[in-house]
Amino acid sequence: MVQNPRVRKFFAGGNTAYGFYSLFDHIMKDKKGTFIVLKGGPGTGKSTLMGKLGERILEKGVDVEYFYCSSDSPSLDGIAAPSLKFAVIDGTPPHAMDLKLPGVYDEIINLGEFWDKSKLMPHRDKLMAINGRIKESFSAAYQYLAGAREALEGLEIHTLGLMDKKENKKIIMGLLNRLMDDEPCLRNNTERHLFASAISPEGLVNHYESILAASREVYLLSGGPGGPGAGISSHLETIYRVLRLKGLTLEVYHCALDPKRIDALVIPEKGIALVKVTEQQPFTLQAGDILCQENLSLDHPRPDSWKAGLLQEYRGRFQDLLEKAIDCLKRAKALQMEREPYYSRAMDFSRVREVEEELAARYLP
Repeated sequence: MVQNPRVRKFFAGGNTAYGFYSLFDHIMKDKKGTFIVLKGGPGTGKSTLMGKLGERILEKGVDVEYFYCSSDSPSLDGIAAPSLKFAVIDGTPPHAMDLKLPGVYDEIINLGEFWDKSKLMPHRDKLMAINGRIKESFSAAYQYLAGAREALEGLEIHTLGLMDKKENKKIIMGLLNRLMDDEPCLRNNTERHLFASAISPEGLVNHYESILAASREVYLLSGGPGGPGAGISSHLETIYRVLRLKGLTLEVYHCALDPKRIDALVIPEKGIALVKVTEQQPFTLQAGDILCQENLSLDHPRPDSWKAGLLQEYRGRFQDLLEKAIDCLKRAKALQMEREPYYSRAMDFSRVREVEEELAARYLP
């Protein structure tokens, strides 16, 4: 336990160009920890229950990790207390993770058992219609995001031709030299893969401030005049592969649009972080952080008019499709909010509070 417990915030799943992408298996650092998996429909109090347990853990002076919902960024998908080897997650679709040993390490609690089905049945057709519109909204959002990824790839293809490859290689090699030391390579590195940001109904949301709070050195990588498409994720991938061969413990933060790309790396044992900076995900750092800005260089700072027009077209297409996807997510959330009261009115929340008390008594110090 600590006097001033630390709060870290993440996303364990995201709305991406490939649909909903789950990294829920990385919520728990210790694979032998206890997972409480909450089942139950919308409006059954899962997020509220997790939030209250998180508050209780903090009151005990224990560090807490919050995992927010990419489809409703103020709501929770999970909480974890690493020192207690304890986590609670929302286990309803589309969230997915591999349970180890239900009944041994994992426990499943169905809050849906606490609703009165007789209060839901009269609204069956209405709820089915809302569910259908929610599904359509997410499907449209994912189609737009797939198009946005293609636009970004097109932008990158044409931007990379303008980059100063030799100069940028020097920048990356210089970074690696600063990160590496004379310590022998370790054999058993551990990695944790999560999202620091999300494409949500609230727009592009990130939690870098909490993630980077403990880092003593923060290196910000930007495309400089090249902007988006400058290949920063590829450089971070190179750095990642070198560091994992070194055997370092790593936190890998994936791109909210394309989770096959890396947006940030954190080396907890060294207190070092490397973060891709874009216009879409601004954030501020705490005073006193050691901040190093590395801007990748352009070899051709003034592309010809045809090239400049092409780049502008790709940027515009990317932004337009991203905004359309966010509008679809907003519609999905509005429909979810329309659906939720039907379930809330049918719930016996006194039973949910009993679950909270029981979990606190069993797992909190």
